[in-house]
Amino acid sequence: MASEVAAAASEVPAGAPAAAEKHPHKLERKWTFWFDNQSKPKQGAAWGTSLRKVYTFDTVEEFWWYVMRNNSK
Repeated sequence: MASEVAAAASEVPAGAPAAAEKHPHKLERKWTFWFDNQSKPKQGAAWGTSLRKVYTFDTVEEFWWYVMRNNSK
């Protein structure tokens, strides 16, 4: 009986937005992941010419979405 009550209480109605979607956890600043491809460095090239922007985020949820999407095995 108690497990049935707990299960019913934890159910979220279909179509109800998650709490994180209502109130995203904003970061103080935007953050960006960069990729530095040094496999073929050009002689005399300025630092940063091989940097490529990978992903920019400004909420905790966006950070974890990217991490989970790109590190799942």
